[in-house]
Amino acid sequence: ILSIRLNNVTFFYTYEGPPHLQGLSFQLKPGTNIENVKITVKKRLKIRAQIVYADGTPVANIQADLTMRYNGREFGGGGGTHGTDCYTDAEGYFTEYREEPGYYTLTVKFKGFSGGAGPFLLKKDEHPENIVIKLDGNPVVPKRSTGGNKEVDNEKARDIVNKLLNRNNRVRVTRTEVGIPNIRPQAKPEKLVWIINPANGHAYAKISCQDWHDAQRKAIKENSHLVSINDEDEQFWIEAIFGRSHYWIGLNDVEKEGIWQWDSGEPVTYTNWSTREMFSDNAPDTEKDFVATVPIFEGGWQATSPNGHLWQFSRTAIIEQDGLVSKIPKPQDETEEE
Repeated sequence: ILSIRLNNVTFFYTYEGPPHLQGLSFQLKPGTNIENVKITVKKRLKIRAQIVYADGTPVANIQADLTMRYNGREFGGGGGTHGTDCYTDAEGYFTEYREEPGYYTLTVKFKGFSGGAGPFLLKKDEHPENIVIKLDGNPVVPKRSTGGNKEVDNEKARDIVNKLLNRNNRVRVTRTEVGIPNIRPQAKPEKLVWIINPANGHAYAKISCQDWHDAQRKAIKENSHLVSINDEDEQFWIEAIFGRSHYWIGLNDVEKEGIWQWDSGEPVTYTNWSTREMFSDNAPDTEKDFVATVPIFEGGWQATSPNGHLWQFSRTAIIEQDGLVSKIPKPQDETEEE
């Protein structure tokens, strides 16, 4: 509602002050009869999207966590992040209304799965259509039992085994020997979930790692490289999809001190250095050769040495597939020796 006109008096909606004081406020005497009321409204900006599982099945009739991040500077506004709950219908659709025009990126989390969409433009008379948020997994369907559960009679089993063995050498089987072997399961290989950035067509994935070097080795195995962030839009998209946390990126100055370069070989056209050092590092700047993101300060970047706290905390990395592969940097002194 923009305004309400009662006879010759018009009340205007105000956006000033805290939310609980915004709106239209006026008083009418009991029994007052008012005719010819004119209410002026503005059509709100609408986002309608569908949430589906990785196999395309709609995520129907659920409540999920929704994060909307927008950038409205092009339209004279600001930017920010808004978190809320969304509720899907029988076909997996939900609708949200916004006041601010700009570029929006959506992130949905539901039962351990996550997915995202955007950035897309939302403004007057231009509402995006066919927004689909695909989660990075499928629901686990419990298997139906084909018969009743049979309890194993361990005492009876031991007796049968002992009788068979005693026929030969009367070796008695102990309780421990008859039980299920205690075999330590092998660690399953990490399953990568690649997410396509519609703005550039590149694929991105988050991996677990021990440090920057380990992350680079894993990137090379995937025929990819540590992520190269080339502009603000790409930074914005990565934060929206993977969240703000400690993760390694490809920026380093190993080969030449003070000359930062991406391990993909791409030129450095954009930086997002943190304005504050979140993790202390007593090493000199000449030893801070590797870069990770920090979870606050707008997802800023911070250089660290192998002895820094950020090095110890960063156990994930973002890798990128775009046809380029990581190049292992050689320290300057090694290059000079060659």
